[in-house]
Amino acid sequence: SIRSITELPELALYYEGFGKGEADYCLVADDDGLVVGAAWTRIMDDYGHIDDETPSLAMSVLKDHRGQGIGTHLLQELISLLSEKGYKRISLSVQKANYAVRMYDRAGFRTIQENDDEYIMVCDMLNESDLYKDLGALTKDKSKWTEAEIYNVDEDIHDPCLRFQR
Repeated sequence: SIRSITELPELALYYEGFGKGEADYCLVADDDGLVVGAAWTRIMDDYGHIDDETPSLAMSVLKDHRGQGIGTHLLQELISLLSEKGYKRISLSVQKANYAVRMYDRAGFRTIQENDDEYIMVCDMLNESDLYKDLGALTKDKSKWTEAEIYNVDEDIHDPCLRFQR
């Protein structure tokens, strides 16, 4: 049987207590009630961790919904949000074989470390206008995705999740 990701202890750092950390943000792409993509950040000691000031990025888009600009749109919005919140950079770890490496590169991420399988990448957000120079060409029909609402998980937790709907 297929186990839920919440049953894998090595992935708990991505979701346990999410929303309590000041860098805990999640953007969700919603296609007629189906969550088809998500991008989230938090400061955590994961594969992409570089320091305790830099949020690590994780993202996923359902396979059948890839290549439609969803990931690019989520990435653009998350970079913008983190920049507004005063973060200076964002980091991630990505498999070298992952097609999204090109998207990260166009978004302004640069490789700072690598091993046989992965890149550790960082995007400096000092000049946000430069981050978007190549992303526009990757986003198809960006207008189809509109900001819907922010969900507050708990009164003691900031509003960590922003949902985009088609």
